[in-house]
Amino acid sequence: MVLVRAVDGAASWWKRAIRSPSWLFFFFCSAFLVGIVVGSFFTKTFDPLSIGIPLAIFFFLAIGGRRPSVRFCALFLLLFGMGFWRCQIALPFPNSWTARGLAEEEAAFSGSVGEEVILRKLSQEVVVTNLHSGERSLAGNLLVRLPPVPVVRFGDRLTFQCRPRVPESIEGFRYDQLLESRGIYAICYSVRRLDIHSFDRWSARRTLFGFKTFLLDRLALVLPEPHAAFAAGLIFGGSSSLPLTLKDDFSQAGLSHVMAASGYNVAIFSQVLLLRLLRSPLGRRRAILLSGSAVFLYVLLAGATPAVVRAGMMALVAMLGLWIRRAPSIRNVLILSAVLMLAANPQLLFHDVGFQLSFAATSGLVLAGSLFGSLMKFLPETAGIRESFATSLAATLFTTPVLLWHFGSLSVVAPLANLVILPWIPLLMLLSGFALAMGILFPIVGVWTALPAWSVSQLVLHLVRWFGSIPFAAMGVPAAHVSALAAAGFAVIFFLWLRKRSSLVRVAV
Repeated sequence: MVLVRAVDGAASWWKRAIRSPSWLFFFFCSAFLVGIVVGSFFTKTFDPLSIGIPLAIFFFLAIGGRRPSVRFCALFLLLFGMGFWRCQIALPFPNSWTARGLAEEEAAFSGSVGEEVILRKLSQEVVVTNLHSGERSLAGNLLVRLPPVPVVRFGDRLTFQCRPRVPESIEGFRYDQLLESRGIYAICYSVRRLDIHSFDRWSARRTLFGFKTFLLDRLALVLPEPHAAFAAGLIFGGSSSLPLTLKDDFSQAGLSHVMAASGYNVAIFSQVLLLRLLRSPLGRRRAILLSGSAVFLYVLLAGATPAVVRAGMMALVAMLGLWIRRAPSIRNVLILSAVLMLAANPQLLFHDVGFQLSFAATSGLVLAGSLFGSLMKFLPETAGIRESFATSLAATLFTTPVLLWHFGSLSVVAPLANLVILPWIPLLMLLSGFALAMGILFPIVGVWTALPAWSVSQLVLHLVRWFGSIPFAAMGVPAAHVSALAAAGFAVIFFLWLRKRSSLVRVAV
């Protein structure tokens, strides 16, 4: 009897859903994503153009079908096929030439610097695109580590010799898959006979990357290390300049997400900023416009790299969801953002932990941030403490399964560390941004204006070191993938319980 009622209820819901434009939009976006998921499990063993015939059939049925059910199914299959096709064309053919085929062999290469150059203390990390080996054109890209001098820039043409190596997993983390999602199939750790041909024409991306380097240099002038590297990681994302011991402390304390351009810290900052502006005399529309402009400016100042663009986009999604305050609209905005990003690069779905953290964190912020806020009424609203902790806890709940899946470890002190440290992060980002701006406009007094940022950074790093030094602060989790799935199930159940509790409270009121 219960089963019959459940089936009848599901059928009734389905009939209402297919008449709702909001649900139809969600179903069709889901079809595209399912196509990408299915396409990821197939190797590229056929010409993607062969998918064109069934896609054409579905297209004509979708626009010319007489029955609504036929048009619905045809459009669903059309979008599914488009997702499958997009995933397939993103993969290289199995027999195509890549730098991986020259692994462990001394070879000559030439190509262009196609992404932002990552400057480290002892090296430069360069992604070489438009790759050639002799007269042969190679598919994919090559990651090259060069000496710190001479400095290369985006767009420069390089010729060199090296012995490429195939990327491998690092302590269980699939670093090889992460690189493959960026089209990188081999790494050169040392090069010989390097020749650099400067790119003299104007380029928007080259100008943005150069401006970002200028900002990082200016930040290093007003803040001492490691505070400059910490502030740079908060504002622009990344922890490559931090000492290894400090990186380990962040990991042990469960705070590695703070330094990643994954949308986590940017979304928290933007949402707290929006909440404060909404309480000002500006009004709702002006507050949202100002917050969105701040995120857009951040993307430009950070060099508009793919990770930063993704972080900015997810932050805008979080603000839009807060503005709309309607679950169906929030659901559709989230799935549309996933469709747009995966249409640009389908391999992000399974291989890029940054994309997964971005989507999970922003889903937590948008869907559960306000719900967690209702549980945190015992915290004061002064300085946005309640909002900061509620949004941080919601994002932590949704990102924990991703971290377990990829890294197989869990920080025992993470909840307490996040409670103590995360409320300081938006303030530190604001103070660091102010110090950077003053350092650009008034270099002489820039150091003095950076004192508040230095003070807060000193406090935060001291707390990170203290939490990271606690014995057994982090522990390995057996059967990490099973634990990740269990954590995901708990997150979903807890979220549904929060929604039900919130709706009951509204009804009671």
